[in-house]
Amino acid sequence: MEGIAADQAESAQDKLNDIKEARQWVEKAKAYKQKCKDGDGDAGKDGDAATMDADMKAYFQKHGVEWETGGDDDIHNADGWQVNIDNLQTYENDLSDTQDLKMLKVKSAANKYSESVQASNKFLGDLSQLINSLINK
Repeated sequence: MEGIAADQAESAQDKLNDIKEARQWVEKAKAYKQKCKDGDGDAGKDGDAATMDADMKAYFQKHGVEWETGGDDDIHNADGWQVNIDNLQTYENDLSDTQDLKMLKVKSAANKYSESVQASNKFLGDLSQLINSLINK
């Protein structure tokens, strides 16, 4: 039982790391959107668009997150970046929901382990009392 709880705790930690990574990508997408609004983007008319970098695109592809494809390229204006942000946040929320379930499983496994330890201790205590009563007769 202890191994199961440890495995589930490790899996839960992995999910927390996935959520943290998704949040970092959301923040990066927000920064791209702000650059577009400020006219500091690397593309478009007067810097009003920004190119999605290869690492971000790879993250989207790896995790099945859709991105704005209206221009059939990796260049997005502020509205396109908002679509990307929304999709990333949906993915992050899905991860969080999964994480909540994993934490419940970890808690359940820990409770079952604790209950079995308590039952074993009670059994050993009862057995000890029985042995003592038989010896003292």
